[in-house]
Amino acid sequence: MSPTPNYSEAFYQIIHDYHAAHSSSQDTVHDVRTGAGKVVEELVRHYSHVIASNTEADHLAVAKARLFQQHHPGHSRISYSHSKDETLASHHPAASADLIATAECIVLMDRDSSLDNFATLLKTGRHPCRL
Repeated sequence: MSPTPNYSEAFYQIIHDYHAAHSSSQDTVHDVRTGAGKVVEELVRHYSHVIASNTEADHLAVAKARLFQQHHPGHSRISYSHSKDETLASHHPAASADLIATAECIVLMDRDSSLDNFATLLKTGRHPCRL
């Protein structure tokens, strides 16, 4: 039994299709509470820059080491941010993200504060994808 979920290609395709229907930009995506970086592995295939953030520095260290050790081809396009979900907007420029991913962790956040931060970070005209 894995402590982290495995997401199917169909799951990621829903995200990519939704994003493509709303934007042609694939510059920056932010993976909030990245954990071990499993979602980052998929996102870096489609976006120029992926920001992996987590409230726990240890989780970021695991993600960074894992992706680097695997010699993931996109690891040079991934940056890491140790920050709380509710304060992301104070760590990153407003309107800087094409997409924000929060795989299964939204229930762990202060929902209203986090969503306000996400709205600040999303580029103008971007909408949350609710699955």
